[in-house]
Amino acid sequence: MTPQVTKILSLKQPPQELEEFKQRCVGLVNGSRNVMKQYYPLWDANDRTYRGERTLDDKDKKALKRDEPAKVYVPLTQSQIQTFVSFAVMMLTQRDYLFELSGSGIEDEKAAKLAQAVLQRDLVHNKFTGILLPQVLTDIARYGLGIVKTDWTREVVPVQQQVPDPKFVPNPAMPTQAQPPMISQWGEKTKYLGNKLAVISPFRWFPDTRLPITRFRDGEFCADEVEYSMGELKKLEKLGNVAGLEFVPPIQDTAFTDRRLVSMTRDQETQFDPTRVAASSSRYVLVTEVELRCNPSKTMIDKDTPIDKDLDAEIILLVWIANDGRIIRIEDSGYEHNEFLYDASQFFNDQSRVINFGIAELLAPMQDILDWLMNSRVTNVRKVIQNQLIVDPRFVDLQDLKDRNPIIRLKSTPDGMSMDQVVKQLAVSDATTGHLNDMGVVSGLAKEATGIQENLLGQFSSGRRSAREASNVNANGAARVQLPIKGIWESLIQPIGRKMLCNSQQGLDMEQLVSIVGLQRVVSDPQTAQSFLPVDKSMLVGSYDFLIFDATLPSQRMATAAALAQAGDILMKNPASVVALGVDPKLVFFEWMELMGIKNAEKFNLTPQRLGELMQVANAARNPGGAPVPQGAGGSGGPGNQG
Repeated sequence: MTPQVTKILSLKQPPQELEEFKQRCVGLVNGSRNVMKQYYPLWDANDRTYRGERTLDDKDKKALKRDEPAKVYVPLTQSQIQTFVSFAVMMLTQRDYLFELSGSGIEDEKAAKLAQAVLQRDLVHNKFTGILLPQVLTDIARYGLGIVKTDWTREVVPVQQQVPDPKFVPNPAMPTQAQPPMISQWGEKTKYLGNKLAVISPFRWFPDTRLPITRFRDGEFCADEVEYSMGELKKLEKLGNVAGLEFVPPIQDTAFTDRRLVSMTRDQETQFDPTRVAASSSRYVLVTEVELRCNPSKTMIDKDTPIDKDLDAEIILLVWIANDGRIIRIEDSGYEHNEFLYDASQFFNDQSRVINFGIAELLAPMQDILDWLMNSRVTNVRKVIQNQLIVDPRFVDLQDLKDRNPIIRLKSTPDGMSMDQVVKQLAVSDATTGHLNDMGVVSGLAKEATGIQENLLGQFSSGRRSAREASNVNANGAARVQLPIKGIWESLIQPIGRKMLCNSQQGLDMEQLVSIVGLQRVVSDPQTAQSFLPVDKSMLVGSYDFLIFDATLPSQRMATAAALAQAGDILMKNPASVVALGVDPKLVFFEWMELMGIKNAEKFNLTPQRLGELMQVANAARNPGGAPVPQGAGGSGGPGNQG
């Protein structure tokens, strides 16, 4: 922040202009909240359906007391969502690098591949492919909406260093200047410098709802809510990032009337929201982080003080509002891409609605029918096996029946009556024998609705199939699911990569070690023998861009590898075709190994020394006895050596 902004935010009584600016930001967020909160009950229901959470009713409690099963949940929705997430993760991460870059020319190829390695390093540090990507895909399938926030961070750790004693004063009488002694001193060392990724809950995200989610990047603002400990904010205050913490008011209980920090997975009467308790504590502050489009030179925070008089442009301004009561941060976001830090995607990117539905909402009606069919079957079977009896109490001891004694005593002998007239089991017809078959029909309809069929689940229909038929079935069965995955790539994954690349080109001012596995073909220098290479932003300069998303399936990759193997076999058997076709067999071989999943194929390259050894072995094999080669037989007896 600028010194002028820090000075104004540190005042006990904020100026009127700053209060009006705060009310503007709060009003925009509350307007978005009023729209987003209408989806909270639906998201809660979808979350309960996905998790299989169900409240026990009186009948369930009685059944449990009798050691009988309560109503069950058929995990159809969970199975469909997890299959979609697994399939999407497999498609997005099947290559060595999530983001593949290609240079505009040969001179840009090295910078493109180094940038590709830097992005992969940041993804690994943030545990993106293992944790964040499955989480955001689950949110997209469960709520219909997933959000990721891309930020830049510098993580430092305290270290003890040996430095020259600053208090050392050399003796002028000494003919030579003595070196100062070394002393131990605590300092800071950069542990990680790079992109920071975080998945934002839809309950905490507030876009400009005057536009559909597909166009939220064109909105006036975008915001989310984060809890900060007071200790963490104090560290930011020492760095000059926030100000006025001592005047932050405690958050009011009424603030949680429309606010939801977590999903309501149980009945509201028994709901315990730990984030609400934490945020209401004096040691925690609920910060609304607003990213606002405005002109700092024309936005006043005091009578004669704009936010930044020298910055006359429409930029993304970062505003932090603590506990809905005080602004503690106002500054330019500082990113050269000048976009919101958020990227969002939906399962259906339809701009006709503000927010579209996901898999859980699509399957909710069929999930209810499926659960009802199963539970009615259980209820009917329970009645059949409960052994309900019709008894004449004049002749039978009822207590023996209640205690289920093996011996039932009679009170008196029923003259002229059969025992069926004294005790008889009540006949109950089973009307649910076909429910299990009906469940299969409903499950099939659900899979047709989502496109997540048996082939994606790892199952095959009955009947024999050839390898080509199986490949075609997999490709056609995956086509329905590939479409939303491509939409997620275009609206979420690739924008994340572009922000990460822009941040690295702007802020990677210290050398960072990145893995160069698979990059030896373009990074041709002596350091390629190492497994890691130091890279800074000066090495990322070039003209390159992201490759188009590769939506091929692993089975299709194997088919391509088989075709390349056949082409390589033709080239090796007929060397003249290499010149005629202008195809390099070595490149074909490397591409085949990459499709087969063999990483870093360059490690198999022959060194000059090893090539010489193999040639000696080959010559020895052709001439095992060491006999002289006859004239005209090739080798050393060629035409140039004839005497």
